[in-house]
Amino acid sequence: MNSEFPTTSENIFAASQDQITKNYSEESSSSNFSHIINIMPINEISSYKEKIDNQLTLLNQLINKSKKKQKVVNEICEYYQKNPLLLLTILGQLTTLIDHKIKIIEEDNVENLKEKIQKNFEELSYKSIQKVIAHYLEHKEIQIQNPGICKKTLIPIEISKFLILKNGSLNLALIPYILNDFEHHKAKNYFLNIRRGLKILYNNQGVRDQFDRFNLNHITKSMNMIIRLTYNLKEEKKIKPFHVKRFVLSGFLSHFRQYSEGSCFANSLVIYVLNNSPDLYLEDIFELLTHDRLIRTRGDKKIFFPYLLGSDSRIPHQYIQITSDGKIKDKNIFVWDSIDFKDCFKIQNIKNPKTFFLKRFKDKFIESDTLSLTIKDLLKEISACSCKEQHHTCKNFLLATAAFESHTSPFILQIWNNAIANMAEGENNSHFKTALSKALFHALQFTIQNIPEDFMDLPKIIVEDIHAKLMDRIQYLYDPFIQNNNADSGFVLYDRNFQKSLLKWVRIDNEEAFVTLLIKIIKSLRYDHPLTKKLLKQFCQYIESKTFIKKIKENFSDSNSGYPWLTKTGNDAYRVLNTYFNKRAKTVIKTYSIKNAKDLLKIYIDLHKQLKITIFDKIQPFSKTIPLRIVGVHACSLMFNKGLVNNESITVEEIFEKLLESSHLISETFISLKKQQKILDYFFKIYQEELKQLNIGSKSHLKREELIQETTYFKFRNLVVQALKIYCEKKVQKKLIFAFDQILFNHLSKEDKKTLSFHSIHFADTNWSKKGKDVHFCFSINPGTNKLEVWEVDDKGNNLKILNQDYWVKHKTWEYFMIDEDLEQAA
Repeated sequence: MNSEFPTTSENIFAASQDQITKNYSEESSSSNFSHIINIMPINEISSYKEKIDNQLTLLNQLINKSKKKQKVVNEICEYYQKNPLLLLTILGQLTTLIDHKIKIIEEDNVENLKEKIQKNFEELSYKSIQKVIAHYLEHKEIQIQNPGICKKTLIPIEISKFLILKNGSLNLALIPYILNDFEHHKAKNYFLNIRRGLKILYNNQGVRDQFDRFNLNHITKSMNMIIRLTYNLKEEKKIKPFHVKRFVLSGFLSHFRQYSEGSCFANSLVIYVLNNSPDLYLEDIFELLTHDRLIRTRGDKKIFFPYLLGSDSRIPHQYIQITSDGKIKDKNIFVWDSIDFKDCFKIQNIKNPKTFFLKRFKDKFIESDTLSLTIKDLLKEISACSCKEQHHTCKNFLLATAAFESHTSPFILQIWNNAIANMAEGENNSHFKTALSKALFHALQFTIQNIPEDFMDLPKIIVEDIHAKLMDRIQYLYDPFIQNNNADSGFVLYDRNFQKSLLKWVRIDNEEAFVTLLIKIIKSLRYDHPLTKKLLKQFCQYIESKTFIKKIKENFSDSNSGYPWLTKTGNDAYRVLNTYFNKRAKTVIKTYSIKNAKDLLKIYIDLHKQLKITIFDKIQPFSKTIPLRIVGVHACSLMFNKGLVNNESITVEEIFEKLLESSHLISETFISLKKQQKILDYFFKIYQEELKQLNIGSKSHLKREELIQETTYFKFRNLVVQALKIYCEKKVQKKLIFAFDQILFNHLSKEDKKTLSFHSIHFADTNWSKKGKDVHFCFSINPGTNKLEVWEVDDKGNNLKILNQDYWVKHKTWEYFMIDEDLEQAA
């Protein structure tokens, strides 16, 4: 394909609509495929025949034994037999056109036919491109969600429509053509995943065989609804197997990010499996599509892990203004027609969103013609009025948030992430279930009085029976949004009620529901001895009293909530890891105590030497990542550095000296007196409360003018830091020193920041995203201290940001894990 022709590449989608239309009208229909060979693995040039034969078999199925069409296909094959990859691409295009019922096999001349195939295919591609552009422009107009991310999230969905035919077959021959659109693009995140996924699909027969399993006629009701929303299918349109396959493929090609305070370890595990173990991804998605849950075994017991459909994005905290007629202020579009919200109505089966919305919000415009509220609150209002019952209100709210966020985070990966996050609290000996059991035991023991000596063990037996019954019934589920709580996400208690379907589980998220569950369990116990009946009655009376909840909170060791039905601390990384892989793979965890950034760099270099190049993904070099965890702080993904891989003899000191050399000129740069004054004025203004403590004891008050003198960046920083150490109380010293370092760094010139960014070493993906760019951790030299530090930078090497070393690095435990497959390759 001509590189200037509208394609599914970022260059086209980033361009304006006028530019794209202009390019399309001026471009001829001929294309140049000569460089496609350069993107194919070497083994493909010798094995093209099998793929061509398979493509011809697929074409024969579609043309339904038409002799005329068969003759034309044979002529094309003969004409292009010396250029097999070009032939494969033309056959792939022809297959797509026939699948879309576009008639093109009418020409007698093969060369003319080729041009007609290409022209028709490019017109079809252009329609898809225009759809993505329109999607982008709608989001850009409203400016609620990032239009660039929305665009990139839609691209895998559109690609899936080209690659999965209506008979459910994979149009394998089209992959090199689509790959060409993304192969040479500089994008480091979203398009990297598309390239990786397409290359795996093209080269791996085992993965393609697994995709064939998704020829499903029956999927769960919730998945049916999600696929319908993803592909904007009308309610009366039946979901067919090819829709399911497209849905699975779109997830496989997507880029997943963590937002807000989500389950970061589950998130990093999802990213790892998606990028490195497609077989596990496909196994899990098959389970979710057919049963709405994952399943693991412990001994002879099966443990089910359903999911709450919702998202943990920070975007819904944003404020918007709505006018009394239902329009988003200054945007001239109704809420129910907005691209951001229309799916939120649709997913809750609201037939007439306009009438519904105006009726619900009528009383809210009495005092003013404009209503200001957060997106989160707007979704709550829509969810609350669509159903009267509290249980369904919560469910609808989760559905609404998921629909809202599906524009920036694929539905299928949201679901998968939430199901995996539940594995932290899926077993009876999990962190929170154990805490609940202990708290309940201590609370009930408080009621035991006047027990005959011969029956002193009886209360313990009863409490153990209550515990056993409780463990059989309850499960904590990861909730991306916790209702009636300031937390963004956490684990909420559910009563399974001996039902496999989550739809029949009961949410226990308040005191009344919790007490009702315990009373129900106690009343289900059966004992013959009169004393036991008396104790059970005594327990019930106590549980229904106000003292019980107060007592159980005293014994409940969860600092984040203090309630037995809600926690934020259940995300046990080891338990998630062990439960997820179960018997499918053995995992090995390596743990390190880190003193400083140099210490971390040494470990990073040693890891490259241990694993060598053999563990890297041969399909996409250096895209391999390994889950990395800063214990108690964050979970992310360790990346590998091409320069370190190719230089096994390099040392920490050599790297440090090279980095120091790049920052030395900045350290020794003189700062003008005017700039020093500006920096100090800003510092004293922002931290005036903390700096009130400067006049301590007999020491004279620090005067900022005494700090200003002809000096370098390095010396100026240390002059201020020494003054802060002399005049400030110890409890605020670290905070103020880091704050000054931030301010000093932010006042560097763009050129100096660019120099530091260019020489920094990216070593981990934080799994976060800011303004459509991935955020990385990197090694860099702080020119104010000339010390190696861990900083933040985006995936394109911009937006370098200084980090607090005490929080992220110093005396922290860092650990990574790998599965046996990686370790065997490294051996």
